[in-house]
Amino acid sequence: MQVLPANVSTVQLYTVKPLTEYIITIKAFNKYGESQASYARATTPSYAPSIVQHAQILPVSPTEIHLKWEEPSRGHVTRYHIRYWRPGRREKQSAWMTGNFRNYVAGSLRKGSNYRFEIIPYNGVIPGEAVVMFTSTLEDRPDGPPLDIKLRALNESILVATWQPPDPELANGKIKGYRLVLKVKGGKRISSFRLSSSRRNFTFFDMDTSKIYQLRMAAITINGTGVLSSWVESTYSGSPNKPGLPERLIIKPDMTSISLSWSRPKFTGSQVHGYIVGYGQFIPEAYRVVLPRTQQNYTINFLRPNSKYIVSVRAFNQIGESQPSFRKVRTLKATLKNIPLLAPVQLRVQSDSPTSLMVSWVDPVLGSSQEVLEGRSYVIRYSPLSGESYKYTGTVSLHRKLTGLKPATSYEISVKAVIANISSDWSLPVLNSTHQTTPSSAPQNITVQPVMGNPTELQLSWTEPQHSNGKILEYFIYRSLNPSLASKEWEIVATDQQAIRLKGILPHKVYYFRLQARNRVGYGPLSDIAVYKPPKERRSAPSNLTISSIHDNLDSVMVAWQPPQTAQEEITGYRVHYATLENAERKQWMVKFEKVVNTIVEDLELNTTYHFKVHARYRNGFGPFSAAVTFKTPSEVTKQQPAGKFGSNDGAKFTPPTTESQVFTSLQTKKASENTFTNKVFPDKEQMLSSVPPQQTRTYEAFVPLDSHQLFPSSEMLRNITKPSDGSFNHSLIDANKEYSPADQHEEDGKGSVDNNPENLSVAPPAEEDQVYRYLAVNLENGKNSAPHSSEIQRSQRVLENTQLPLVESSTFFSEAHKSTRSVFEATQKPVSEVKSSRNETESVGETIFGRFQN
Repeated sequence: MQVLPANVSTVQLYTVKPLTEYIITIKAFNKYGESQASYARATTPSYAPSIVQHAQILPVSPTEIHLKWEEPSRGHVTRYHIRYWRPGRREKQSAWMTGNFRNYVAGSLRKGSNYRFEIIPYNGVIPGEAVVMFTSTLEDRPDGPPLDIKLRALNESILVATWQPPDPELANGKIKGYRLVLKVKGGKRISSFRLSSSRRNFTFFDMDTSKIYQLRMAAITINGTGVLSSWVESTYSGSPNKPGLPERLIIKPDMTSISLSWSRPKFTGSQVHGYIVGYGQFIPEAYRVVLPRTQQNYTINFLRPNSKYIVSVRAFNQIGESQPSFRKVRTLKATLKNIPLLAPVQLRVQSDSPTSLMVSWVDPVLGSSQEVLEGRSYVIRYSPLSGESYKYTGTVSLHRKLTGLKPATSYEISVKAVIANISSDWSLPVLNSTHQTTPSSAPQNITVQPVMGNPTELQLSWTEPQHSNGKILEYFIYRSLNPSLASKEWEIVATDQQAIRLKGILPHKVYYFRLQARNRVGYGPLSDIAVYKPPKERRSAPSNLTISSIHDNLDSVMVAWQPPQTAQEEITGYRVHYATLENAERKQWMVKFEKVVNTIVEDLELNTTYHFKVHARYRNGFGPFSAAVTFKTPSEVTKQQPAGKFGSNDGAKFTPPTTESQVFTSLQTKKASENTFTNKVFPDKEQMLSSVPPQQTRTYEAFVPLDSHQLFPSSEMLRNITKPSDGSFNHSLIDANKEYSPADQHEEDGKGSVDNNPENLSVAPPAEEDQVYRYLAVNLENGKNSAPHSSEIQRSQRVLENTQLPLVESSTFFSEAHKSTRSVFEATQKPVSEVKSSRNETESVGETIFGRFQN
């Protein structure tokens, strides 16, 4: 709204929009008020906008151009019209953009082409002034190959290739050159090269135009090589006629050969595919040799000296052969001076017998007659392929029999010609073998060894005969307890190997063996008698006993050894004995049982010298001890071991498995204190040990608290022995708050009755609050007044409720015992949470480690 003075009758309104209808209201007013309003309608005119400012154009790829600009300095813009086309072309492309856009990307353009762009601003329907710009898209590799490619054969050796530039619409830029690829049809590439862009043809020389060639091409721009054309095959425009006669034929005779050379026939438009050389003594072209078109010389060999021959040369192609050019020529006379020395050829070696070979050859100098001239001789050399030195022999004929050779042996043979002191080169060697014959010697190096752990088997090995005279197919082993028997009365076994395991051997018997070999021809002689005498000692000591320290565990050592080498019985385990120097002199040894050939001995005293020895355990006793080995423990303790539940002397600790066979976790306790023995069934250990008859084993049950974090020392187990065992053990967890008796135990086991034997009845020890108990099986073995012997461990069958049996923990117990009495305690803790017991079957679960009680 505007207020005007009374004397003003006109006014101009600014900041109005073009092409907009406005309603104008006019009122007069004084101090008394306003008059009625007068209304007028008016529409503002439209003005065309000016040219856009700062317009830029930029090619961004071979097919895209980017435009950007700023709005015109005058006039309102509602939209922009972008038009673009290739100059000289009628096809135009356009796009409309709203007034708030200031850039545009034109796509799908022709590669490497010029374009005209116009940007026209619009105010409504009124166009403004257009801006015009020119630019080109980026060049690219050509999308099309050269045009009108042709490959023509001008004659038998020249090919000409011609072509035209690619379609300008597909050139995508300025052509910088051409790539040509040539090959024989169906063959490999012959050549690939580049030519300049100004070339429109290329000539290939020294080509065999009788063949079909293929050519393909590609155009090249600054951005690379374009697409290759399809293969174009060569054509020949000559007349389909026979070739002409070869020209300039030159003939040079020698004593046993004739050399010929010639040039191409005069070109008449016909191709030449090759040449034919013919010769004969009385008949022309009795022999014909076909040569390729590239060969224009040939030497006829193996002719007779001082003889007439008729020679000829022809050219041919696919139409036919040219007329021949016959010439008569005589070879030179043969004399000692002009006779050449050439290496013999066609050497043949035939096997004649096991000790001889027949050798024959051809002397190329003698021609077809092969009559040896006077003064001419031959030397033969031969040698086995095994690498022995050559042997030589001479002859004046063209064959020779070599004798005194080895049977079934390959020989290398060659021959040379000799005149006086002059000789030719050696011929190419020829290989052949003499015939096989029966072996002339027997198998050797016969060795007989016992099989460890099986006295009824022997291992027999040998090597092949020194003179096998062929491939050995089979060996025969003769064995007998009486060497004076005839060979046909010996027991015979056959094999195709050089070793055999013989079964059914009587232990403690002396056996006699003889061997015989057989090849494809027959049997060889029998070997000398090999005698096997069984060892007097059927059990031997382990060997290579070694002691080594364990890192970060100064009071433990690794003990390892090798099994006995001559053991005749099955080994069921090993016992490791160790003691300090003082205890070893007193024969007071600590004992550890192991089933493998190594173990870890723990809880040794530091800065102390120990003696170690080991012997094998067999089913029926023990073998001799190995030699004792001395080891001194370190003097400084670097790692403090935690004390156990029952004090430092009764503590327990975990030991990681040392071998793959130790699949269960093994725990070992220290030496139990003597004063902790408080078993109520046996007041002391002497009474307990004396209850076991000599050379017998008795099993007891121990009723002990269950603690998942620690095992019980020997004293805890011994003082909790409840009763002798009847062979079946309960593995159920027992609630400490429930009254319990052996009768309940038998009912839970499914016996259905109570054992009233007073010796078997005892009351379980008082249970602590919230305490769970388990049973342990304890085997006592009395070895008094007898040699050490083993006892089988009786275990109850575990029946899986789930998919896998839990780990079984084991303990080792050590203590002192009654004088002159040796006892072995075997203890295995039975996991009870996931298993049941069975009295009908037995199964070995885990490992039981033994502690030996010995005075």
